Amino acid sequence: MRLPVLVFFILTIPISLPAKDILLLNSYHTGFKWTEGITTGVLEAAIPKEEYRVFVEYMDYKRFQHKDYFYELSTLYKYKYGDTQIDGIICADNYAFDFFLVNGDNIWNNQIPVSICGVNNIETYEYDHQRITGIKETIDFLGTLKLAQQLQPDLDTFIVISDNTLSGNIFLNQFQNKIKQLSKPTSYIIYDGSDYDALKTKLENTNPKNKAIILLSLYSHKNNIPMEMIDIGKELTHNLNIPIYSFWNFLLGDFIVGGSLLSPYDQGYQAANLIIDQINNPQNSQRELLPSTYDLTVDFKLIQNLQLDESKIPSNAIIINKETPFYIRFKQELIFFLSTLIVLVSIIMFLINNIIKRKKTELKLIESEKRLELAINSANEGLWDILLPERKTIYNKNLANLFGYKHEHELDISVYNWRSYFPQEELLQIKEAFLIHTKGITPYFKIETPIFQKDGTLRHVALHGKVTERIDSKPSRITGVIMDISAQKEFETQLKIAKDKAEESDRLKSSFLANMSHEIRTPMNAILGFSDILMSQELSAKEMGSYLLQIKNSGENLLNIINDIVDISKIESGQLTIRKEKFNLNELLNNIESSTRVLIKTKNKSISAKFIKESVNETFLFYCDPFRLEQILLNLISNAVKFTQKGGIVVQYANHNTYLKFTVKDTGEGISEKDQEIIFERFRQAENSSRKLLSGTGLGLSITKSLVELLGGKIVVSSKVNKGSTFTVYLPTNKNLLTDISSLNSCSSCN
Repeated sequence: MRLPVLVFFILTIPISLPAKDILLLNSYHTGFKWTEGITTGVLEAAIPKEEYRVFVEYMDYKRFQHKDYFYELSTLYKYKYGDTQIDGIICADNYAFDFFLVNGDNIWNNQIPVSICGVNNIETYEYDHQRITGIKETIDFLGTLKLAQQLQPDLDTFIVISDNTLSGNIFLNQFQNKIKQLSKPTSYIIYDGSDYDALKTKLENTNPKNKAIILLSLYSHKNNIPMEMIDIGKELTHNLNIPIYSFWNFLLGDFIVGGSLLSPYDQGYQAANLIIDQINNPQNSQRELLPSTYDLTVDFKLIQNLQLDESKIPSNAIIINKETPFYIRFKQELIFFLSTLIVLVSIIMFLINNIIKRKKTELKLIESEKRLELAINSANEGLWDILLPERKTIYNKNLANLFGYKHEHELDISVYNWRSYFPQEELLQIKEAFLIHTKGITPYFKIETPIFQKDGTLRHVALHGKVTERIDSKPSRITGVIMDISAQKEFETQLKIAKDKAEESDRLKSSFLANMSHEIRTPMNAILGFSDILMSQELSAKEMGSYLLQIKNSGENLLNIINDIVDISKIESGQLTIRKEKFNLNELLNNIESSTRVLIKTKNKSISAKFIKESVNETFLFYCDPFRLEQILLNLISNAVKFTQKGGIVVQYANHNTYLKFTVKDTGEGISEKDQEIIFERFRQAENSSRKLLSGTGLGLSITKSLVELLGGKIVVSSKVNKGSTFTVYLPTNKNLLTDISSLNSCSSCN
């Protein structure tokens, strides 16, 4: 029997604080990869904390399972640790935990805190939950099974390998429960791994097509010698062309394709931190079992060897054995090399450029030393420097650019001709600002003024300067900058325009509301007044008919006002719906003609109305919204009737292939050029005094223009005062908006 190995670490422990002892009780033997991983995790968690030392015991349950052996172990540990104060115990795997539950309190202090890891079916144990904490080991069966199904879309059978060990039986039972939860059902067969020769025969006779091996537990004997799972697994599957999946990361390398893997190192590391926390904080330490953590990992080399689809590898998987491209493998070195190269090239270019500049400026260095210092402080601005005794002017390239010149040598500005670069009306102000500064009245010379550029256009600039040298208290040098403030001036102009428009809009809306209240009140007064007369007096049939007609006309006027308000509201909110369809345009014009004649009669006007149809056929099909087209034409006709006292109106349409042109021409009082610019705006009416006498909301033409544009068309007006007006509407003849309508800017051909 191999003697237990004691690992004892003491690292710089203060004399005043004795080291605390932790015992790691391993179920299995030294060299067993799972056990070694747990041991490494425990030691690396405890060693850096300096005040702990760790005892490691290997119970060797895999190879020695006779009850007398474990009885002797109990006697050995009791003798061995009888005089040692163990502060905490870590039980790794089921056998160690079982051993502690039976013998622990007899060997060690019954109040000693305990941390566990690697223990399966922990929920079946009865133990002191306040004293014992740790990692609840669970296996992510579904994660591994789903990985196999993803990498092997045609997979139809799982070959499940397990053995008769305690762990093997537990894992097999858990597997059978979990496989039922797969969304894609897959059949499975179970191979017993306890008999090496029998297992080898079964695997050799297995057809590898559409198969995958799920390795649960494989501890077998060969020639009566117990073998490690990874060693016997590699030997059995050496020439087997079946992908193998499992649940422990120590099997990675060149054996398993992958899986959702547990790490013995992580389990040991977490268990050690938990026992340390229990030792230091017995009242506040963690009491609940922590869940196991998994890493979805695949072996890229084996995936290629087994000809599995690389594109099926999950995006969140860790990939091992994948050859890294040169530029990634040496990324840091390349970055350092390229950075160094760029720095060196930059330095070289800087030195070359500096040498060239130095050669050019060497002779001027003394004269321009102060000027260069000021130029640095005035970067990105036009720099000017005036030497008054010499009457010399010096400026930089930026200043020349502001005057519209590419290079400073193209600009010829001096103390003799500077006036020609400024508007005449600005000269007095510039001179005054310059004089009051040179006399010391103001600390700076500062003024905003326009300047003439090379092409004769004006640019707004700000001049800032200061006397920098004096001789006998008289200024001898003045230096400053010139800055482009065109954008600022443009912004101020636009701001003023926007302000004026806002004020005008506010005034127009107030005027509109006042006008609207009058427009609504007028028909309402008529309706209420005539209604009172009808109710309070006995009237003849003729009088009653006349009053009812007045009420009807007033109601229609009120309805028209309300319709205008509703339409403009829908247009502004984007809720007005256009419904295009094919209809007979000639029939629509016949209806409009009838309405027009009724309107003229109602207004008691002696004017003519003529409708000209280009098509001589009774039917002329047009694709448009007939309701809105009728509304547009009636609005224009109503306006024409309203403002025409003699003569008449002419309504016609003409087909221009891609569009129809509608014209409404009258012989009325006409519209001035100034008013033509505003009549289509909302709440606006022509300011002509005779029109002010006519009622209206100021919305009709605005609604008409909006409807025309919603139909994909355009409306224009041509008019002369006292000679009539012509409104022309262009509308497309098909379902698509016209690209050439926007180019129709006048209707001179309509007159």
